[in-house]
Amino acid sequence: MVAELIALQADNYSDLLVRRSFSATKVLSADVCAAFDPNFPEVYDKKNTSLMGNGVQITKYTGARGKAGCNDANAEFVSE
Repeated sequence: MVAELIALQADNYSDLLVRRSFSATKVLSADVCAAFDPNFPEVYDKKNTSLMGNGVQITKYTGARGKAGCNDANAEFVSE
């Protein structure tokens, strides 16, 4: 897919351009997060939860066993 995008944009497509784009790329893996549901207000603390339509939510270490079996982005990457 990245090669296809470069081919559409670059006049002089090459494998080197694809490799350089990969080396300059950063990736986040994402999943869904639960937002405050006014039908069940007792489930979340309204002052400490995400709200629909208010931007991206970043949550670390969700699911069973905390961070077991996952990759943790370092602080510099998250701040970027």
